[in-house]
Order: sequence, then structure tokens, then C-alpha cells
Amino acid sequence: MDITSTVSPSAVATPPSRLTIWAGRSLIFIALAHTAVFAPFVPWSSWLAGDLRNGAADDESLALFWALPGGFVVVLALLGILLARVGRQGQHVPGYFGWAILAWGALGVGLIGMSGFISAIIPAGLLIAANITAKRKSRYPVNRLLARHTAGDRRPTHPMDRGAWWPRPTLNDCAG
Repeated sequence: MDITSTVSPSAVATPPSRLTIWAGRSLIFIALAHTAVFAPFVPWSSWLAGDLRNGAADDESLALFWALPGGFVVVLALLGILLARVGRQGQHVPGYFGWAILAWGALGVGLIGMSGFISAIIPAGLLIAANITAKRKSRYPVNRLLARHTAGDRRPTHPMDRGAWWPRPTLNDCAG
């Protein structure tokens, strides 16, 4: 009678990527903060009257349109939601996501000076750190070693593991 239990490899849960989750949350926060700063100044009545469509809107009204619904706010919030979901699933985005957000923020700061674009450093840094951390974990597969061991795979994963604690004896091995 074998009393050892095995877990299928699909049942081994991937831990969430906290850095990716926080990068997504920070993008959502930036989008909400951008909306909170500019929304009180929006000429909603002229927009709803059609001034944007018929060309009667002044420059300030156009600038506010491109700062809120016509700009990056919606896309930024959606990207943040997507990143948070990907992170909760234990996945990572490629490193160029972080570098592209950092370059976008640097370009914005370079063009208009110190502004909200400086806040792009936070999600960019988190995504770059998440990518570096994921690469290190794949280089040193301690988690995979444990996952394979709990999944019932008795093969050594590294030459130094032979004879150490693989294969783990079961009660059947001791029954002689």
C-alpha cells in the first residue's frame, strides 16, 4: 500500500508576481490621478453641445479633451488592469514594457519639463525589476526543483542532487 501522494504538475500553483501587480496598480493610480486633476476644468456643456465636432471649441477645450478621454488615460488604465491580472497569474511581461514606459516618461519630461510624466519611473522600475527577478528565478530553478519533487518526479534535476535526497524513499521501499 503506497501512502505517498503525488500532485499533478498543473496543480502546482505559480506564485503571483508582486512587482508586476504593483506596476499595474501604479498605472491605474496614475490614470485616476490624471483624471482627478483635469476633470474639474472640463467644459462638459460645450463638449456635449458638439463644439468639438463642429470646430467651435477653443484651444483650452481641445487640450483638455486630449488630456482626458482623447489621450492616454483610458489606455493607461486598461494596461494597468491587464498587468495586474498577468501578475496575479504569476506571469511576467517582457522587459521592454518597462523600458518603453521609462522612455515615454523621459520624453514627456524632456519636452514639457517636470510634470506627471515623472511618475512613469514607478511602474517602469517595477516592471524592469520584475523582469530581472524572473530571469534570476529561471536561472536558479529552486522553485522548479520543489515543484518537480512534490509532483512525484524522482529524477535529479542537477548532478549535485544525486544521492542527496532523491529519490525520496517511500514506505514500500522500507517494507523489505
